[in-house]
Amino acid sequence: MCLGESSTFGYHNRDNETYPFILGRLFVQENLPVEVINAGFPYYNTGSILSLLKKEIVNYEPDLITLYAGFNDTGWPVRIGLLGRMALWLQGHSITYLLIRERISALAGAVEVRVFETLAPRKLPYEKLRRDSEVVDIRYRENVRSIVRIAKSHGIPLIFIKQPVTTHERNYASTSYEEENKSIRDKFERGESLSYIEIWMLRQHRLMEELEKIAEEEKLPIVDNIKIVDQDRRRLTSWVHLTGEANLRLAEAIEQAIKPYIFRTQESPMRGPLRPST
Repeated sequence: MCLGESSTFGYHNRDNETYPFILGRLFVQENLPVEVINAGFPYYNTGSILSLLKKEIVNYEPDLITLYAGFNDTGWPVRIGLLGRMALWLQGHSITYLLIRERISALAGAVEVRVFETLAPRKLPYEKLRRDSEVVDIRYRENVRSIVRIAKSHGIPLIFIKQPVTTHERNYASTSYEEENKSIRDKFERGESLSYIEIWMLRQHRLMEELEKIAEEEKLPIVDNIKIVDQDRRRLTSWVHLTGEANLRLAEAIEQAIKPYIFRTQESPMRGPLRPST
């Protein structure tokens, strides 16, 4: 089961270009009896994923789950009023809104920018940004640790995936993820205004550090998709979504991380839950 946000679901991708689909095909090509299910949802954050895991995913009795999430946690406001909640709900639940958005994308985009910039102002005092980022970090950490606890209590192996992002929606920079994050941090420390996406990238960088820390403490494998995308930043089709080729590279890396859990001998087919191979 591949848990995640729109990058897992395959926003901007055809169905056969998503990394869960490609991952399943890779196992088929190697004659390994592994079924891969895409459990990614647009606009989900780790809180949504945690609820999905509790109420739905565990009922499928998966042999292994992957987690690829972080960007939506950074964008979800620390404090949000009624208008903001309505705007975010429409964006995540209304097909009518999405269809209208496609028709009048410029106007809809302008409205969204106004809403998000109200929720995440361009200029924040250093201490306020630090405090808000700490709240986001705590929320993410608690959700991820809860996901780990549930997976362990059900005997389900878990693999983390580090998520790349950029602030360049179309004209992608040649700088790496770390270089871009440092550039934004330097800009903020000079007292310059930041866009909401730049604020989100600062927060997202911190969440990826938290993910690495949890993986180390829990002795969980982690696939570094930031490193994969850094090889060619054109593998991003938006701030966070991946091209079909990028999904292929990610699927190949995930396959290698999953293989140690597959118990398979020449004499008998795999039976029961996946376990680390000996």
